[in-house]
Amino acid sequence: MKKLMFAAVATAVTGGAFAAPLVYDYKASVKHMYLKEIKLKTADFNGIVYQKFQKSSSLKGYLIVDEDGATSATYGGKCDNSGTYSADQGRNRGFLVVMNSSVESKVKAPKIIPAVLDAKWIDTNFKKAHKATSGIAEGTLFLGGDLVAGIREKIEMPLGVHVANATAVTAPAAGIPGLGAIADYVWTSVYLFGQFNGPNWFIDPATGDSAMDMFEAAWDGNLPAGVQLDWANKTPVNYYHDTWMNGAGIGKYAVPSTTVGELCCGLTTVTTSEYILNTLSGSLKGGIFLCTENGVDAKANFYSWFGGVDDTGWEDQFACCRDEEGALTYNEDAWQNDLWQDGPFEQETTDVAFGTWSIKYNAKFLSTIAKELTDIETRLVDPVDGTEALWASIKGAALKLKPGANVYDGTEIYDKTAGQRFVLPMVTPKFATYYGLKN
Repeated sequence: MKKLMFAAVATAVTGGAFAAPLVYDYKASVKHMYLKEIKLKTADFNGIVYQKFQKSSSLKGYLIVDEDGATSATYGGKCDNSGTYSADQGRNRGFLVVMNSSVESKVKAPKIIPAVLDAKWIDTNFKKAHKATSGIAEGTLFLGGDLVAGIREKIEMPLGVHVANATAVTAPAAGIPGLGAIADYVWTSVYLFGQFNGPNWFIDPATGDSAMDMFEAAWDGNLPAGVQLDWANKTPVNYYHDTWMNGAGIGKYAVPSTTVGELCCGLTTVTTSEYILNTLSGSLKGGIFLCTENGVDAKANFYSWFGGVDDTGWEDQFACCRDEEGALTYNEDAWQNDLWQDGPFEQETTDVAFGTWSIKYNAKFLSTIAKELTDIETRLVDPVDGTEALWASIKGAALKLKPGANVYDGTEIYDKTAGQRFVLPMVTPKFATYYGLKN
């Protein structure tokens, strides 16, 4: 049985037939860590320092669900008897096109995040009818990259051994729990939570080194191989991990039995009298990546704490162990930030996010908001056959959130320079290829 939609919504298309996506209005209220620059004057320091604090953000957008598997390499959205049907996808791939109204204007733009939505309906009306036309639904919405194998070396170290001493860190045997990792998706969530929710773009003109080098060497050296899905970054600006948000909720299902008007992409009308998820709302937890740490000198070319304190002088971790005399100890790992754990998963992100979320089925989206790709855009994108309605929904959602938004220009975000850091595409070629949207 399908977890999200309980029968296909068939739509007529010139030359064949495939299902249009289900589109939901998405809202979230999120509290998260943020950075600000503060002026600081002490006996040995007079300058600007980065300081972390809590911030609240409002997210709005559209959850576009590929309910018939058009992005699936196995099924390819073929609902016209020409190929294999999707009896059960095993997952319901979606794409969240979302914008944060609470960020700085220079980074306020729609972002795209891969999604998986699983839901089921509950019949609570046995006395009157076996299949009620409305009732309770429950489900989960995961926003973020797929699971990849985690082969990171164990982070536990003998007392007094610096993280750089690899001989003191032992690799775990295969099959030990807790070695999964949340993969990235090529930086498409950059700036969703503000101007510091991104990479450190500074490149030393003399050496070509990034200001992130010391931070990266101590953290990324312990990350799983392939955590960025083998999308090798080819520039010095090469360290960022995408936002993830995981939510669960309860809502309603319905049988719309409505006919939607003229659609784009050659679609004519949509008529459905089948069970679909109508609403879900609940709580979320997540992680974001901030490009620097609390207390770092904002004007230094390379990471250093204010006052010239050495790397081991600051410690962000609580005491976790005792020496042989029973005294609490700290390891000298100021640059070895903890890898956050979400059960068996390595999160890779630096800071937390939490809040509430909701989705509501938008029956008129395809007829009023979706915008088909132009001929030029189609040649540039080269969409997988059957994903035209998905692309129309993604494009329309982005332009609805921000008229004139750069939906796709054929470039990768990680290839941008510092001068281009605020003019970024929403969808990148590697994102579109990996998630089954682009040939």
